[in-house]
Amino acid sequence: MSFIGKLLKHGKNGTLFKTLRKRLFNAANHKNDAPIGDTYYGSRAEDYLAKRHQQEYWHLEQKQIVKMLSQLPKGSSVLDVPFGTGRFVKDYLQNEFNVTGLDASEDMLKVAKKELGELFNKINVSVGDATQLPYPDQSFDYVVCIRFLTHIVNYEQARAVLREFRRITRNQLILQLRMRLDKCPPTEFPKPDQQIGDRLNQNQLKDLLGEFGFEVKHIEVLEERDTYCRAIFLCGLAST
Repeated sequence: MSFIGKLLKHGKNGTLFKTLRKRLFNAANHKNDAPIGDTYYGSRAEDYLAKRHQQEYWHLEQKQIVKMLSQLPKGSSVLDVPFGTGRFVKDYLQNEFNVTGLDASEDMLKVAKKELGELFNKINVSVGDATQLPYPDQSFDYVVCIRFLTHIVNYEQARAVLREFRRITRNQLILQLRMRLDKCPPTEFPKPDQQIGDRLNQNQLKDLLGEFGFEVKHIEVLEERDTYCRAIFLCGLAST
């Protein structure tokens, strides 16, 4: 729907003022130097779970990640970034993991605390920047990063995040990424200030991960779109 069409629809439904007020609130609470897709503040953070639970892909993604987590050794240390609303916390704790979460949005963490209840007190969560992780080298056995590197940050930031992941990871990295389909013509490589989106195919993503010391062990394709598929990447540390 076009911008004008959306305005007319909200005007007809009597929701125009409410919608404009939400957008102004989100803009006022959003940092100017934040990642280009980083908008999970205010009302958008509050509405996040309700919208995601209506998406069929959300549940498919959840099922596959939980399956992967169940195969990791009990007692492992896990960093979840961006932590969001803590969607995997119950599964982490069921597997007896030592859980740490980090997110740039304090509003999202407030939603997580509300949703998780007492479970929130069993994990370590903080507000922070994924491009400058506040943890010592090799702090975690595993890192879980969903809907971030190709969705939220730009290419330059994604590279910084991968560098940090390699620094603090002792074992494996679980990523959810968009992967351009081989049947589609190649597109322009992302500029530093552009999101990766669906620009990189499987080989290009493997090269990017390899540049920062990760070796792709397995790719689980979850959903195919017109130009890309959504997939889970299981990455180990490349041998030196």
